[in-house]
Amino acid sequence: MCTNNRLTLGALGALCGSRQRVDLIAFDEPEYADVLPIPVTLIAQDPRELGRIAAERLFARLDGDPSPAATIRVPTELVVRGGAWG
Repeated sequence: MCTNNRLTLGALGALCGSRQRVDLIAFDEPEYADVLPIPVTLIAQDPRELGRIAAERLFARLDGDPSPAATIRVPTELVVRGGAWG
């Protein structure tokens, strides 16, 4: 499981030379996802929503909001592309 696009590319580079079947799961949905040499199941996030929430929280802090840190959950989507998941 890779937690960002850079790690996904590194894992793909290592796996392409392997003859073992490996199911890879990655976060985000990069533009190149449809042309990867092996199917990668993705956990797609909404970057626009993540940015909106981050900016909202930042501006609230700048305006003096003293509320404690909070956990905010943003929905994700599982995009299955082969492997044991599909």
